[in-house]
Amino acid sequence: MRLLIWETGFKSAEKFDRILIADCLYYVKYHEALIHVMKEIMHKDSICVIVAAKRGVTMDQFMERLAATKAFGVEVSEHICEEVDQKIAEIKTQKLYRETEHKPYLVKIRLAA
Repeated sequence: MRLLIWETGFKSAEKFDRILIADCLYYVKYHEALIHVMKEIMHKDSICVIVAAKRGVTMDQFMERLAATKAFGVEVSEHICEEVDQKIAEIKTQKLYRETEHKPYLVKIRLAA
């Protein structure tokens, strides 16, 4: 496991098989740097998994920016696992719950062929 600082000038000879990104799409100003780092550390068989809420439109903006690169294949799922689904069902009844702010999505990303 490694901590990476996202910078658009980041270079890496090291590639990773699995990359996990959690709740890191909120700040739109970092989208470009995150995509740059993903390109740098992924190889043809890598899978990058992002778990994040939509947070208004920030996830959609990230996905649009990601698609514009034409460098990635993306799969988005509302289902993470049964435990998470059950927990979401429980908290949906709470007054403060807002689906766009709290419901997590699973995003699987691979380099395009």
